[in-house]
Amino acid sequence: MNTLIPFDIEAQKQAAAKAVEGIQVQTLMLVAKRIEVIDEDSYAQAIDLRSRFADAEKRIANFWDPLVKAANSLHKLMTGARAEMQAPYVEGKAIVTKKAEDFLAARKRAQRQAQEALERAAEQQRRQLEQEAKRLALRGEMDRAEEISMQAQMSMAPTLPPMAPTVAGARTADKFKATTTDIMAVMAHILGGEFPLMNEVKPGDYRPLVVVDQVVLNALVNRMGDGLKIPGIKVEELTKISSTGR
Repeated sequence: MNTLIPFDIEAQKQAAAKAVEGIQVQTLMLVAKRIEVIDEDSYAQAIDLRSRFADAEKRIANFWDPLVKAANSLHKLMTGARAEMQAPYVEGKAIVTKKAEDFLAARKRAQRQAQEALERAAEQQRRQLEQEAKRLALRGEMDRAEEISMQAQMSMAPTLPPMAPTVAGARTADKFKATTTDIMAVMAHILGGEFPLMNEVKPGDYRPLVVVDQVVLNALVNRMGDGLKIPGIKVEELTKISSTGR
């Protein structure tokens, strides 16, 4: 049975509101939305407003941070205890799962080899029948040659049934794993029109197969500024304002 830790969030929000008493947020928001920064005076007003918002933001953070820290500590203790108790069961499940998957993989390899052997035998029989049909045709036995030729066309390997056993409590699924080994080759394949850039991940959700790493791009533009000249990448100069304290 789950036991919830009693915590009155509304009471805490009311207590936190006292930390910003005297700061009329509605009034400040109204001014912030209406102010037009067009000269040095209005710029100074905007910075003053920003400082007031930042001050209130900090007061609220100072109230909530100890509670969040305590909650995170409790969460860490609880998840650690859960993981510790689960560990032997997780390990045991992994051990038997690996052995069962190895068994299925061996079965699949054996089935694949058996299927390939049947297909080679069927192909050999087809060729033999085709040769026999040609010999009969050369001897003028056209009816018999046509009969053998039809047999050759029908010479196909039977498909073996799945060799994986059906056991209650387990569901098997064939999955594949793809790993990028040559990103330039992938890009060349896309640029050559041999594979689309945009692909459907789930119904209606199309995403590019190749994307630019934004972390790397940010590092480059921070280091190079407007000296970053790469076709297809737009560099804009921005001005950022940070707090200096009051």
